[in-house]
Amino acid sequence: MKNERKTKDQLINKLVELRQRINELEKAETQRLSAPSNSRAGEQAGKRMEEES
Repeated sequence: MKNERKTKDQLINKLVELRQRINELEKAETQRLSAPSNSRAGEQAGKRMEEES
């Protein structure tokens, strides 16, 4: 196993890097998932305005 030769500090640093990357990916996913709902809400509002006029 590759990790057997790494020091404890190296492994801790790698763990910190991976946790940061997970946080970045989770934020990106949240933004990606909220974007379509925002555009859908805008489309629905536009359709209502057209129907009312």
